[in-house]
Amino acid sequence: RAGMAAATCVALSAASTAFATNTLVTTGWANGYENFTVSNHSGAVSVGGFAGTWDGTPIDFWCIDLFHTFSLGGTYTDYVAAPYSNTRLSELFQADLASALTGPVNVNSAAFQLAVWNIIYDNDNSVSGGTWFATGDAAAISLANSWLTSLPSSSNVLLTSLTSTANPQHQQFVTPGGPLQQQVPEPSTIPLVGAGLVAMLFAIRNRKSFGTKA
Repeated sequence: RAGMAAATCVALSAASTAFATNTLVTTGWANGYENFTVSNHSGAVSVGGFAGTWDGTPIDFWCIDLFHTFSLGGTYTDYVAAPYSNTRLSELFQADLASALTGPVNVNSAAFQLAVWNIIYDNDNSVSGGTWFATGDAAAISLANSWLTSLPSSSNVLLTSLTSTANPQHQQFVTPGGPLQQQVPEPSTIPLVGAGLVAMLFAIRNRKSFGTKA
């Protein structure tokens, strides 16, 4: 029993490193993109959602910030997934994500990304005015504005941020639900080792007790 408990302890401890791969692969645009000029960035910005995988599970994700970089078709292992709390952003994902991914290519995808950035940087109802604004395709701007002015009063969509822990220059992303729900929880090594040791001591005590009765 003691040997079995020790083996179980070692196996469980090894499992703590087996599950969490945290691999983000960027495969391309989710539904196209358009180029815009935005008020807090120099030069043209490619605007749209992205498709890829998180630990092998397909996801669609969107830029949170405007100032960092990443590569389409790139593979990253320096990202972690965490809850991302933003009520209006959650409402946007609930009401308009399907349109962003299935509506007219380029226009709808760009409109959704513009709305995401507006909520983060300005939080008014217009991507064409205010403290943050964009200039470019009028159809995408008009669509983003209409989505922002007609958000639902509540949302049950959970959001997840994907953030690089190793390179602060890598882009930060947001995705609905996704990785936190799909990712297998990573066990902590120390509690598992402790549980194995307790099981070992229990087995040894029982063996001694049986020996006394004999």
